Amino acid sequence: MISRPSNSLFFRYIVIVLLVITVSFTRYGSLSVNDLEQSRGGTFSMISNEGQNVLNMNIDRDFTFKEISARAGVNIVFPENKRPPGLSLIEIKYVQYDNGLWGMRFGQLSQESYGYGLVMDGYNSSPASTYFNMSRAGFKGYSKSFFPLGIYGMYAGTGVVGARLSYDLLKVPWLDTPVVAGVSYVIDADGVLDLNRVLINKGAYGYSADVGFKLVKPWMDAYIEYGTLSNRSNALTLGTKIDGGNIIDFIIEYRILGENFMPNIFNASYEIAPMDITSAFPATNGYFLGAAVRLMPLGIVSVGYEKYSNREPLLRGAVAFNEIKGMSGVVSYEQTLLPAVPYKITGVLSYPLNAITSLVTYYEQVGNKEAAYTLAYKLRF
Repeated sequence: MISRPSNSLFFRYIVIVLLVITVSFTRYGSLSVNDLEQSRGGTFSMISNEGQNVLNMNIDRDFTFKEISARAGVNIVFPENKRPPGLSLIEIKYVQYDNGLWGMRFGQLSQESYGYGLVMDGYNSSPASTYFNMSRAGFKGYSKSFFPLGIYGMYAGTGVVGARLSYDLLKVPWLDTPVVAGVSYVIDADGVLDLNRVLINKGAYGYSADVGFKLVKPWMDAYIEYGTLSNRSNALTLGTKIDGGNIIDFIIEYRILGENFMPNIFNASYEIAPMDITSAFPATNGYFLGAAVRLMPLGIVSVGYEKYSNREPLLRGAVAFNEIKGMSGVVSYEQTLLPAVPYKITGVLSYPLNAITSLVTYYEQVGNKEAAYTLAYKLRF
């Protein structure tokens, strides 16, 4: 995962200060640190492997031919006998085909959501890692060839499997818009394993059913979604989303959560800090508010706020910024319901040293555990 040089406290303090500054702005889902990765580049970085540091040189390229696109590269490790698990010599970050009616993709899966996110919202198969772990790559595909039926599916190398069917119903006369209904199923049979295949959370599954339509065309959706988890807990959400084009989006949800239900359980940080569904929580109800503002070309600010009866409010969000005084980055902050993981912080900051190189800092903190970070030099050629 992420190494932490013991004698580089200066960089640690810089990262912490920047995170504290941006917390006050904290995707009603989340922004991915992968958003900072650029194509046609190379990276020299130090990676911690079994208590020893190894040097990795990564070179990758993008390839495109009509409806086919791919990104692949090589990883050269010194010393080779200390190669970290999942770091392949030949690296295929993704290969995909998409013709608008059907498509498929192999590679890292990120920002995967089914329905309106009650069970799976922004799932990432390999989050917060200093290198792409091929063992966590997966497949996903979709087909709209049988319209009005839509078929979706995914399989991640982590063991998470998802399937979804959607159906465009006939137009409702007084709405003059189609109503879309869907059912989704997500399962993680073997639980969450770390890079050494050690179990850190038991498996779980969940399924949901949803119905949505355009309340005001083309910018406002209304929907209802019902979900159940493997601990026999249930939940219902009623919400509306407002699409402000390329500037701003809003979401408002009212949630009725049954005993022990954890919304959005398969989320962006599931593989590093999963929510334990064996934890006991009383039934409750409340609301969720979110907004995402695109300050292009500067970046994106995304915030989320949850408040349930008899529970403390929860804040989550992220900031992605581009070339602010030369620096680019993505930082995210999330509060959780679990006492063992009261909050999670991840981030990537990139500072250009000259025309072809940048200094990149990766940062991660999960709860009260000691912060972890590493430095890398990124080459663009």
